[in-house]
Amino acid sequence: MIGAQDHDRETQYRPQAGKTLRQALIRFITQEFPRLGGPWVIQLFVDKLLTLVDTYRIARERLTPGQTLWPAVAIDERPGYRKAMAYTRQVPVILTIANQDDVAALRDQTAPLTMRMRKGASSPPLTWPCCFIAATVTWPS
Repeated sequence: MIGAQDHDRETQYRPQAGKTLRQALIRFITQEFPRLGGPWVIQLFVDKLLTLVDTYRIARERLTPGQTLWPAVAIDERPGYRKAMAYTRQVPVILTIANQDDVAALRDQTAPLTMRMRKGASSPPLTWPCCFIAATVTWPS
C-alpha cells in the first residue's frame, strides 16, 4: 500500500516554515551548544529569548519625530552598592525629546522655565549651552 501523498502546496511551502528567526536560532544553538539541552529545552530557551528581543524592538511606526527608544532602569529594581548596569533590570521607554508644541514655543521665544512649568516639572532647568527641553516618558505597551 502506498503512503499518503503530501498536498502539492504543503510540499511547496514547507521549507518556508524553516526560514524564520526562531528556526535559525534553534539551529545555531543546536550546532554551537549541543550540550545545552534537548529540543524541548532549546525551543523554550529560544521562545524566551525572542520574547526579550520583542520587548526591546519597537516598530518604527510607533515613534514620531522627536522621540527615541531608551533602556531605562525598571522602577521596581532595587539599587545595590557597586551594582553594574549589566546586572540591573531595564525596560524600554519612549522618550519624547521635542514635540511640535515645544518647537512652536521655542519659535515664539518662550523661556525654558516656562516650558518646564507647562509640562509639570517643578525644578529649574539645568544650565546647558543651548536650550533645555524636558523629556516626556511613554511606556510602550
